[in-house]
This record gives sequence, C-alpha cells and structure tokens, in this order.
Amino acid sequence: MRAGKLTGKFSQNLNQVQSVGSPELQKCLEEIQRVERVLVAANNVFYYLLTQDHRPVSSVVEQIESQAYDYEHLPETLPQGMTRRSSLCEINDNLRARNHWGAVSAVIKLNAEVMKARGGAPWVTYDGDILNVKVKSETAVLRSREALLDDWDYDYFLGSYFRIAKANLEERNG
Repeated sequence: MRAGKLTGKFSQNLNQVQSVGSPELQKCLEEIQRVERVLVAANNVFYYLLTQDHRPVSSVVEQIESQAYDYEHLPETLPQGMTRRSSLCEINDNLRARNHWGAVSAVIKLNAEVMKARGGAPWVTYDGDILNVKVKSETAVLRSREALLDDWDYDYFLGSYFRIAKANLEERNG
C-alpha cells in the first residue's frame, strides 16, 4: 500500500479471488473493479486540476495529453443504479475517446454536483479557458499509465469486495 493506494499485483490477486466464485459473485466483483478504474482515472484528472490555479484549461489538457495515456482498460459501461452514474459515464466516455477537454469539463462538473449536494462550493471552476482553484494542492501529479491500471483510490470498496467474496465462497463450499 502506498499513500492509501493499493498498488502492484493487487488487482491480479483480486482477479484470482473473482475467478473461483459463482457467476453472481464474479459479476459483483467485476462491477466494483470497473467502477474503481473509472474513479482512479477521474481522480487523476481532478487532483491534477487542483495544482493548476489560474492556468489555461488548454494548457492542462496539453499536459494530460502529453502523458499518452491508453484508456483501453476503462469499461465500456458502468453498473446501473450506481450513484452519479451519468456523470461518471460522461467522464469515462470522454477519456475512452481521448477527449481530455471533455473529461476535464466533466470532472469539474461532477465536483460541482458533489459539493452542491454537500452544501459547499466547488473546489475548481473555469471561466472561459482559465481555471479557478479554491481548494489547492501542491503535491498532486499526473500518474503513470501503470498506476491508472493498478492503483485503488477507494480502498473502502475492498471491505465490500471481500465480504461479498467470502460470503459467496463459503456458501459455495458449504
């Protein structure tokens, strides 16, 4: 684990757990992994934005594009019924299409929605082409391509993941 992120071969271990489960278990666990991949990619953009106060969005998009990310690992669809599905699908679809301007815009829009629901102000907005960051970060950097494949940002999903896996495997094995 690194700074709250699960890395390395962890996803392969999860795939092994998933592979021995029932079809229902496999579906649940696979959905958790699909959502996490999108969240990691969205967070990569969002936290980088927090370091870019008063910078042109076009410059930020150029920086993201210079990473030559391959988003083939992102899912074609996200599970029905999940919270903020529409917003996450918009981010996912833009990243898969390598439309980084659209992804940046969708990430900013999602942050505004989340913060409004919490009664707060968005952390980052843009006026024309200029970013206005209200909650700044000085340490966030764009992740490596490998990190987008393997990192887990929301390790609280893992408790659910393992409870579901354990219950299904115990039921199956008697």
